[in-house]
Amino acid sequence: MKDKSFKGKWWLPSNIDNKVCGELFFNIGEGLQLHLDGIIDDKNDIDIINGLTENGKRVTLYKLSIIKEQNHFPGYATTIFRIQYVFLGIEYKRTEDITFKEFAITFSFLNEWVNNNKVFNIKYSNARKNIQLLYKKPKSKLLYKGDEFSIKLSSEYTSSLSENVFIIKQQMFFLIEFLDKEQSLTKVRDIIHILQNFLTFSVSHPIELRTLKGKSDKNQGESWSQIYYYNNTTKPFKKLNIRPSDMLFTYTDIKSRSETIFKKWFAQSEKLEPFFELYFGTLNNNNMYIQSIFLNRVQAIEIYHRLITSLSSQEIIKHDSKIEKMLSLIPEEYEEYKEWVNAKLKFHYEPTLRQRLKTIYDDFALLLNNHINKKKLVNNVVTTRNYYIHGSKELKEKAITNIVDLYKISEILKVIIQLLINRLIEIKKEDSFFIDKTNEIYKLKTKLPK
Repeated sequence: MKDKSFKGKWWLPSNIDNKVCGELFFNIGEGLQLHLDGIIDDKNDIDIINGLTENGKRVTLYKLSIIKEQNHFPGYATTIFRIQYVFLGIEYKRTEDITFKEFAITFSFLNEWVNNNKVFNIKYSNARKNIQLLYKKPKSKLLYKGDEFSIKLSSEYTSSLSENVFIIKQQMFFLIEFLDKEQSLTKVRDIIHILQNFLTFSVSHPIELRTLKGKSDKNQGESWSQIYYYNNTTKPFKKLNIRPSDMLFTYTDIKSRSETIFKKWFAQSEKLEPFFELYFGTLNNNNMYIQSIFLNRVQAIEIYHRLITSLSSQEIIKHDSKIEKMLSLIPEEYEEYKEWVNAKLKFHYEPTLRQRLKTIYDDFALLLNNHINKKKLVNNVVTTRNYYIHGSKELKEKAITNIVDLYKISEILKVIIQLLINRLIEIKKEDSFFIDKTNEIYKLKTKLPK
C-alpha cells in the first residue's frame, strides 16, 4: 500500500446533513486514518462513515475507532479515527449491504510465481532498423471451482509512452467469482487468507496483499471499487528479489494439476485449520522471537498428527468404558483418588510428542536419513519444548537455548512441515521439481546442535 491521501467531506449515513471536512490518509506506518476538522459523533466506535472526495469519488469507511480527539480554545475540535476498511468508489449505508459478487487480488511475487516469459515477442526488420514488440495476453486459467465460488488466474496490462521510453507491464491477479449470491466481507477475507497462505508456502517467503478490488450490484457508476485494509500486527517485510528458482514450486510446475492441488489446499485448510494457522502465523509475522517460532512449529506438528490420526468416536467410547470399569474397581476408602485417576487416563490413548515425531520422521526416512539423525532430532525437540513449556531447571542444561542452534532446529521443523503439506496436497517425490525445491534440507548444510 502506497502512501496517499484524499480530502473531502464526511458524514454518518444516519445524519447526512452534518458533513465534516477532513482528510483520509493511507500510510504504511500509521495505517488507515481519517483526520476530521470537527466532531462527527460522540461515540468512540463507529461502523460506517460515508464520504465524497474533492474529485467526486464516493467513499465508505468501515469499522472506525477514535484514537485522538481534541478541543482547541480558541479554535475548533479535531478528531482522528483509525479505520479497518476503506471502500473507494462505492457508498454503503449499512453493514449488511457490504457484499460482493466478484473480487480481484494481486499479491507480492505473484508475477514471479506464474513465471510466464512467453507473453512478449520482439521482431526486427529492415536490417534491424525497425523493431516490433508483440504482446500476447495470456488466457484466464480456472484454478478452483467449488459450490460457492470459483478462482481464475487472470492478467491485465498497462502501457506508457514518453519521449524515449515505451513501457508495457503485465500484472497477474486472482479473480474470484461467487456463483450463487453476493457474499460478505468476512467470506472475502477468508478466501484471501487461504490464497495468501498458498502463495507463502509455494514461494517460501511471506506474501503481502498488494491490491484488492470488489464488484457488487450496488456499485454506483463504477464497475469496481478499490478496497483497502491494513494489518498493523506486523511490520512490512523487506523487499527481496525472489526468482522462480528460489521457490518451492511455481505455477509452471503444477500447471497440469493446478485444479486438483487448489481443491486439496482449500479442503485441507478447512479440515486442518489449527495446523495451517500455527505454521503460517510464524511465517507471516516478522516480530516473533525464535523461541516462539520453535514452539509454534512443534505445536503445529503435534496438531497435524493428532488431526490426521485421531481415533473414531467408537474407539473413544471404548476407551472411556475401560476407564469407567477401572474406576469402579477402586475401593470406597480411596474414593477421593477417582478424579485424579480419571484425569490421568482420560487422554491416555493420545501418543506422546516423542512418539509423534518418530512416526513422522519414519514417513520421510528416505529423504531425512542422510541429513538428520533421528534420535538426536527427537531428543532435542522434545527436551527443548518441555523446557520452554514447563521451565524446569533440570531440563535447561539439555535443552537448546542458543539462538543460532534454536534457529537451525526450527528450520529443520519447517522442512518437515513442508513435507507434510506437500503430502496433503498430493505433491509427490515423483514430481520433477520435488527433490530440487521441496527438500530444503539440502540448503541447510548444517548439523543438528550437539
